Amino acid sequence: MNRDEHVLLMRPEIKTINQKIVQSDVEKFQNEVLRPVIKFQHDLIIIIFETHLRRKHVELAAFSLEKKVTLVEEVFMNDRLLINELKGVIVACFTCDEYLEYNLSLSEINKRISQIIKVRVLNTLFK
Repeated sequence: MNRDEHVLLMRPEIKTINQKIVQSDVEKFQNEVLRPVIKFQHDLIIIIFETHLRRKHVELAAFSLEKKVTLVEEVFMNDRLLINELKGVIVACFTCDEYLEYNLSLSEINKRISQIIKVRVLNTLFK
């Protein structure tokens, strides 16, 4: 079994994705690749985010819910190092063909990666 086959076997299935809806290539990539990979990497993403806050000496417990949400949104808008680390965690789980496809729409897919991860972080940390 090669690397790509192992990568595909690790991914969880997401049953809520409706494959019958007409989708653009980027939407299809998001639903077939990004969402399963991000779900698979969820625990690591949360650990990376929490570690990042600790390194910056940010104590979330000290803030109101509104301030916490604002802080997370600011981190995702401004902290390129964290965003690049999180993108690397996702891209590392692509197959070779998926990586080539990712490079065709790099900017749009990177925005989607950041947005999906931001929502997951907010939903996990502030349920």
